[in-house]
Amino acid sequence: MKIVFLDAKTIGDDIDLSAYDKLGEVVKYDFSMPQEVNARAMDADVIVLNKVPINRETIGGAKSLKLVCVTA
Repeated sequence: MKIVFLDAKTIGDDIDLSAYDKLGEVVKYDFSMPQEVNARAMDADVIVLNKVPINRETIGGAKSLKLVCVTA
């Protein structure tokens, strides 16, 4: 399973995200611009985000996507 954090820095520096590493491949981006989301989410099973706007244009190509987690 591939888990992609699209804007990990907005969650806070005091949060330990290392437990996610036990669940599969984890990719953490500090920040993502809306135009970067499509490529970054393309092969993700799970995306985790806080402030990045998502819609059909930004994640519509993510064919493996099963879960979107919003941390806000």
